[in-house]
Amino acid sequence: MTETAGRASQTLQNSWDRLPQESHKAFAAFTIYRDLDSDRTYQEVAQMLHCSGANVRRWAAKWNWYFRACDWDNYQDQKAQEAQIRERMRMAERQAHTGMVMQSIASAEMDRLRRSLESSEPGKQRKLSASEIARFMEIGSKLERSARGEPGADSVAKIEVIFGNSEDEDEESGV
Repeated sequence: MTETAGRASQTLQNSWDRLPQESHKAFAAFTIYRDLDSDRTYQEVAQMLHCSGANVRRWAAKWNWYFRACDWDNYQDQKAQEAQIRERMRMAERQAHTGMVMQSIASAEMDRLRRSLESSEPGKQRKLSASEIARFMEIGSKLERSARGEPGADSVAKIEVIFGNSEDEDEESGV
């Protein structure tokens, strides 16, 4: 099978891919348009290619550049959102791990302080200042609230998955 025949038999994966019968020049111009910022213009492409604006507008109309670029923008936005979600999850894992390490250190220091306060030698007992006592209360309260679950902490996001649309369902059910 020739490369051209093989290519023609392939199904189009994405609207921003090269379309069947689309010339190399038209597709190259489209990729320039597609890769510009969202305020892209056909005239901008014409200037970059040093060709007429009318020729670029003809290509754009014939090959649906506007809608293909919108599809591209939506795809890029989706990929950016997915990356942001992955990074947020990694951040939460790092912060949870750091929090656990900090709690471990604090717990060891609290045990040491408790032993010091329980010391049988009155002169060697460690006394907490008023600000230390207040800080212990603040942190202890936050820790307990967090461990027991603050109100609304376990709320659930509503996710709706829609397959097809209601018009399709009405036609299938004979309504």
